[in-house]
Amino acid sequence: QSGAAFRARVMQAVRPLLFSPCNRSIYSILLTRDVERRICKRASRSQKGTILMQLLHMVTGYYVPQLLYVVANLGIADHIAQGRNSIEELAKLTGTHPPSLLRVLRALASVGVFHENEDGQWSLTELGEGLRSDVPQSQRAWVQLYGGVQQRAWFDLLYSVQTGKPAFPHVFNQPYYDYMASHPEIAALTDIAMDQSVDAWLSDIAHLPLWHAAKSVTDIGGGHGALLARILPIYSHLQGIVFDLPHVTAGASAIVKKAGIESRCTIVSGDMLASIPKGSDTYILSRVLLNWSDEQCITILQNCREALSPTGKLLVIDAVAPDEPLPSGIALWDVFLLVIYGARVRKMDDFIKLLQAANLQVTHVYSTKSQFKAIEIRPK
Repeated sequence: QSGAAFRARVMQAVRPLLFSPCNRSIYSILLTRDVERRICKRASRSQKGTILMQLLHMVTGYYVPQLLYVVANLGIADHIAQGRNSIEELAKLTGTHPPSLLRVLRALASVGVFHENEDGQWSLTELGEGLRSDVPQSQRAWVQLYGGVQQRAWFDLLYSVQTGKPAFPHVFNQPYYDYMASHPEIAALTDIAMDQSVDAWLSDIAHLPLWHAAKSVTDIGGGHGALLARILPIYSHLQGIVFDLPHVTAGASAIVKKAGIESRCTIVSGDMLASIPKGSDTYILSRVLLNWSDEQCITILQNCREALSPTGKLLVIDAVAPDEPLPSGIALWDVFLLVIYGARVRKMDDFIKLLQAANLQVTHVYSTKSQFKAIEIRPK
């Protein structure tokens, strides 16, 4: 008797037992459990595969910043915006190897930065527009900074974790601000990035109520004067001072002149860690304290306290972290501040402690449309 015939006779004999009213539910339960076990095993294997892929994406995450850094340095987005759309023309303009440049553009097209048309011509996506240097909220300078010297410091993150010290000086033999002073091209990128981000992040600051009563304002670490160029045109009674290091203030006159405030805005060079010019009734520290250690922040705030009159005001514009757990972006930024500056993200309680050490007190906190808050401060 064949095997098939034998199996058929066995099934014919046992089927009434399996599917009897008494056993049908038991069989159904056993079958369901078996199916569930198989599904769970498959799901477990699938989940493990997903986790492994997530880790792989994380560990290769530096690919994209480097790709962006390359095209930002080459000015690819500007060339495409000007109608230079073929890979041959782009390679000729940038002095690059056409097949290699093509691979870079296709890699960035895969993450939505560029688009390759059917005829081989290239165009910018909405995301790619942010790499142009001539748009109001350009991110090109930030990309060049983050993907350049700052990322090189990130590669020595282990040093920071082992010592608690910033990796940047360990890699470049200079603190970040000293490095900028001796590398004008990096200082220029930083100034461009900071200037362009004022409108995106700090436009609310120009409409705070304290400007109505103020007569004079000094922007400490004010860069090229981009923030005062936003404030002073609105309040014709205000006098302003841009105060920063000499290599920074050297580029301030262009923005001050463009804003039409050169008759009311003075440019003064100095070091806020040494002293701050007296005479204004209001002082600004905008995006300054976040880049310094607690000890350095206290020194800066004490110098502010020395410059302030008894009725004067200090406006600290800084990122204020929420209570833990920190959101992903802030938690990552916290490590960035460690790596580059030896600084950290602070909560409001941390700011209050720093201010107390400098004999200062908070009187009001203003929210902005960005992650920054404006903390109004007076002498105790």
